[in-house]
Amino acid sequence: MTSYPVKWFSSDMRGAPVLSGTAGALLSVLDACLLTGFGGTTLQSLVVAGGIATATVTSGGAFPPNAVVLLSGAAPTELNGECRVLASTATSFTFATSAADGAATGTITVKIAGFGDAWEKRYGGTNKAVYRSTDTLSAQHFLRVDDGADARWARVAGYTAMTDVDTGTGLFPTAAQVTESRWLKSYVTSTAAIKWRLFADSRAFILAIAPGTSINAAYTAAPARGFGDPLPFDWAGDPWSTFLSVQGSVVETDLANGAIDSAYTAGATGALALSMDRAGANVSPNGSVRTLTGGANVSGASATFGALANDAPNGRVITTPMLAFAPAADLRARLPGVVHIPQTVGAAVADGDVLTGNSAAGARLYKAVATGTRGQALPSGVYLVDITGPWR
Repeated sequence: MTSYPVKWFSSDMRGAPVLSGTAGALLSVLDACLLTGFGGTTLQSLVVAGGIATATVTSGGAFPPNAVVLLSGAAPTELNGECRVLASTATSFTFATSAADGAATGTITVKIAGFGDAWEKRYGGTNKAVYRSTDTLSAQHFLRVDDGADARWARVAGYTAMTDVDTGTGLFPTAAQVTESRWLKSYVTSTAAIKWRLFADSRAFILAIAPGTSINAAYTAAPARGFGDPLPFDWAGDPWSTFLSVQGSVVETDLANGAIDSAYTAGATGALALSMDRAGANVSPNGSVRTLTGGANVSGASATFGALANDAPNGRVITTPMLAFAPAADLRARLPGVVHIPQTVGAAVADGDVLTGNSAAGARLYKAVATGTRGQALPSGVYLVDITGPWR
């Protein structure tokens, strides 16, 4: 079967690792999504009829629509490999196949497909790990995650080269900033499950965590974080333009705007780090996200193009965020996978909705991620992530 260029993962999927305010919990999520996959189980049956395969599993939840799963052990062999779920119930799911009609045989297993062939955990230690893309087209810079400094958050940093889990060169952001360079997991030290989503291709990932769900399940997600290769404007390439989005503090006010633009704002409340300048020297620690449409910085809460009109032809306006880096607002790249909505969304798009759209590369599915501050049951805004791909 076809290998899918973009995969997405969520805390409500079958067998998803639990993120919590405990040391090491974030590493479990990154390992499962970027490397191994999760939720493995043995099928009870697998039957093909008219190009659609129906898989039956035991109770405990199936696999959600649009998720990419990996099957193995089936005969005929056309049923093995990655596939995208079309529809599901608590005990079954369907997917398209070229296999002939009939019941499959063998001990057939299925799980949420990870990215084990495109990402690696290069180094590891106690509650810390180093990840990087193995894609030959990637800059192959390193992400170091220290998930033991504080149970509520992980300290993150980027390097252009590393020799072990604690040693590297080409640090970004700066050494002074790294002490406050964080991905917040939970507002309290607790084993309470945290809502999360992760979206990835072979060269970058976007991570959405709702740290307030450790207190109240209704609280929405914090601004998105991420790491990897953006889409450079320079046609000749920009090998130093690895991005790392961080939060500069654990205080609640840092999440005030709660949407994709504020997620990447430079300064005390966060940082968008670029590994190096265009010549491969001089760490450029701060950056921001700009949109083609301007207006308010909160995706889904800007009135630049009025209210989002789901019932009107071409009533949705979306734009790709661009990455600008200090000190001279150097527009270097576009942010892969993420879509900014320069309209007021209101109740028209809910967290988790899947929207359809088109691009020059064909039809697209977009997953909506609502964001807000710790105390908000209603989101400040909503951004979209392309779950079809490719992102580049």
